[in-house]
Amino acid sequence: MRILVTGATGFVGGPTLRALQREGHQIRALVRDRSRAQTLLSRADEVVDGELRDPASLARACAGIDAVVHVAGLTKALRSEDFDAVNVRGTKHLCEAARDAGVGRFVLISSLAAAGASAPGSPRTPDAPPFPVSAYGRSKLGGERSAAAILTNTSVKLTILRPPIVYGEGDPDLLVVFQQCRRGVLPVVGGAKSLQITYSLVHVDDLARGIAQAASAGAACGNVYSLPGPRDATLLQIIQGVESAVGRRARRIPLPFALAKPAAWLAQTSLRAAGRASIVNLDKLREMEAGDWTCSGESARRDFQYSPAIDLEAGLARQAQWARAKGLL
Repeated sequence: MRILVTGATGFVGGPTLRALQREGHQIRALVRDRSRAQTLLSRADEVVDGELRDPASLARACAGIDAVVHVAGLTKALRSEDFDAVNVRGTKHLCEAARDAGVGRFVLISSLAAAGASAPGSPRTPDAPPFPVSAYGRSKLGGERSAAAILTNTSVKLTILRPPIVYGEGDPDLLVVFQQCRRGVLPVVGGAKSLQITYSLVHVDDLARGIAQAASAGAACGNVYSLPGPRDATLLQIIQGVESAVGRRARRIPLPFALAKPAAWLAQTSLRAAGRASIVNLDKLREMEAGDWTCSGESARRDFQYSPAIDLEAGLARQAQWARAKGLL
């Protein structure tokens, strides 16, 4: 198939492009800034300029395409309307362009944040009613609903994928934890109670393979799937895995939510004044307070043989090795 990939210069999009190519697909990559896409220019079969907020560019990008894999999205923003502009309205524009171009498949990469937290010991299934707790999660759910409203009862077959926490080489967010552990001091928001919160995680390479499998599987059409890794882990287990990967046990400093909230507000306000967005914000604290974030990949295993292979400790070791090679640790 000829597949249009959005977000191909990003942390998830790059491995997804390569996974799709290994499956024999021809890739057209949508890019906003060619100066950031020099490596991509040598990997994609074709590169086109475009922007999710520019419907005309999306119409050109979708012309002659068999399928769209929509990875691009905003994960941090200065304000909630910025999330909506990209994750909701941008998705809407792309779905309309795919519909009008007669594209056959549309794979939307959403997020577990769109579904919401899970009950203790009960991984969230894709058919459970969604209950996002953050502006980011609400925008991803809005993107899902926009895609379904536009593509249902058309010739475009929609598949929605909801990854949990994604980590691995190139991840800018978990890298902060690696760096803090390497320095020997790690703030733990929420203290001892937070250490027992359980998360689903998936290595970016396992996720990319799952996306490529879903893009080709007829059984995946019209469905929503979660794509977790081989096993879930508590925050404590994640921290211990990072400590092992960097070769140092960090001193853990409890930071109660009562103190973390004003600190996050101050960081958020300062960065907003500077025109920068950060993963450290009140929205992220709301997700942390919500409890466990686990999901079931059973339906993905059933419908397109999704089988993640990278164990958490091995994946964290790979990320640490990458960070050292880049001079980041």
